[in-house]
Amino acid sequence: MQLNNNANAPSSFVPPIPPKISFSLGVLTVSDRAFSGNYDTGDLSGPAVIETIQSILNNYNSNNDNDNTPGTTSPSTTLKMKIIETAIVQDEIKMIQDKLISWSNDDDDDAIDLIVTTGGTGFSPRDVTPEATTEILERKCDGLMSFCTLQCVSSQIQPLASLSRGTAGVRGRTLIVNLPGNPYAIKEILPILLPLSLHAVADMKKIETI
Repeated sequence: MQLNNNANAPSSFVPPIPPKISFSLGVLTVSDRAFSGNYDTGDLSGPAVIETIQSILNNYNSNNDNDNTPGTTSPSTTLKMKIIETAIVQDEIKMIQDKLISWSNDDDDDAIDLIVTTGGTGFSPRDVTPEATTEILERKCDGLMSFCTLQCVSSQIQPLASLSRGTAGVRGRTLIVNLPGNPYAIKEILPILLPLSLHAVADMKKIETI
């Protein structure tokens, strides 16, 4: 039986239980100001992505432990991030693309499984993350971000989510998704997006999902 293991997810949508896989994560912050060090607090959006994903994984793994006989849980039954790469780039198409290509090089056995970009998805002339991403994708997945946006708007957890122009798609064996730069929005969208994304990652890895 599938249960909603994520308390942060909107009540109108029960995310599918993600497959039990180890995956590598790349988090790319796209922001002129963060790149230049103009924030007193430093970059907040990149750390928000990592912290939220880790919290979601911990929640799923905790519920998995509670569903098993004590002492029988093994690492193969848990969700785990095995590698985390982070970077900050300016709102420049070439800088964004260079990092996305570097992390998703299909000829490299170390290609990252899931890349999450944050920032540059709005309507400012400098917001070019979707354009930069689309140009290097081999297969687009427009429905993924559209679905997550719809859930956020319809559940009133992030009414302005429809103003994010983020896209998603595949390059090589890497799934790339664009998130807005607002840390609050990141924490609201990821509980919807991550379980779906991990099913896509498992599919590319040819891992059976549940």
